[in-house]
Amino acid sequence: MDYNSIGDIFKGLASSGAWGCFDEFNRLIPAVLSVCTVQYNQVLQAIRKKKEKFTIGSDELMLNPTCGMFFTMNPASKKYKGRSKLPQGLKALYRPITVMVPDYRVICENMLMAEGFTEASILARKFT
Repeated sequence: MDYNSIGDIFKGLASSGAWGCFDEFNRLIPAVLSVCTVQYNQVLQAIRKKKEKFTIGSDELMLNPTCGMFFTMNPASKKYKGRSKLPQGLKALYRPITVMVPDYRVICENMLMAEGFTEASILARKFT
């Protein structure tokens, strides 16, 4: 994906009010990530200033402030090859969270308890 296609997606999300999630965003090359920083910042600034219209590149669009743009990424390491480090400007625009593998035993136990199983803990351990 290049900066034009990402910009088109940003335009569509911002003008429709939809949410979008870009999976493995840091697989894009640094030059594209840098332009994405500028494009996304234009959307955020328009939302903050409560504008009805905003501009990305040479296009003026209507803004629906309910839009949201999120991304997932794996860290740049030996295990995950082909990842870029995010530009500092882009990092500043997003709030990072860490996602962990859920404890399936606890989830299973709660589901079994909700269905009325009295031995939910034992069953959950066996199921998982």
